[in-house]
Amino acid sequence: MVGLLFSIFLYPTLVPYYGGGERFLIFDNSVEYPLYSKSKLCFEVSSNATVIVAVDSEDVEEGLEVSYCVDAGEHLLRIRSNEPAEGFINFRQEPPCIWLLFYLLLLIIGSAGLSETMKRRSG
Repeated sequence: MVGLLFSIFLYPTLVPYYGGGERFLIFDNSVEYPLYSKSKLCFEVSSNATVIVAVDSEDVEEGLEVSYCVDAGEHLLRIRSNEPAEGFINFRQEPPCIWLLFYLLLLIIGSAGLSETMKRRSG
């Protein structure tokens, strides 16, 4: 049960090198973040000025708040602004499906074992 809860709630916020989020400051037009993920990675950019978010040299969206998801692999995230900007990026990574299946299997086995133990005690 703990493993399943870990996979669903805690693991997605443990993005290597970033720990779940990072503050950014833009003074010289842009800031870049190399990203690597073994599963789908979603991020949200919040800023006090309008920013343009690009992934792998392709503009994705523009605004004060931008959300986007990338598939597993290596990516280059670039945040640009025509004026000085300050903001925060939140990263959330999907847990690998194999983890969810494994923990669900453990939960089923544990529940079956507990049920069998309760039957033996009551009868």
